[in-house]
Amino acid sequence: MPGIFVGIFKFQTDHKILGELLEQSGFANDDYIVYLNRDETHTYYMTSVKISNDQQLELAKGIFENQSVAKTYFFENMKWVHAKYEYLKKEIDIRAKLEIKESPGINIKGSTEGMDSEVKS
Repeated sequence: MPGIFVGIFKFQTDHKILGELLEQSGFANDDYIVYLNRDETHTYYMTSVKISNDQQLELAKGIFENQSVAKTYFFENMKWVHAKYEYLKKEIDIRAKLEIKESPGINIKGSTEGMDSEVKS
């Protein structure tokens, strides 16, 4: 199950610590990319990790969760050559549009028969 695991983090999370944790867990420096966009419109940064097996995926998930990841995506069978910011961002945008938002609870009332004997005059 090779693929690319992507996490979106707030800028309050230190991307250098994230990289160190990934490397301490066995990922090579070439196995992850941190995409930084520092301007007024971007309050998040993105990190992608090259995944080769289930064990690496679970390891990366644990690291991301410990670093307060905002959202994660796994792109199964995606090749590492596609780990470019614009390509991944486009794929994430497509998935976000496909997510179905929960609708609020709907109360359905039965039909009424008009006034009955419970109405007092």
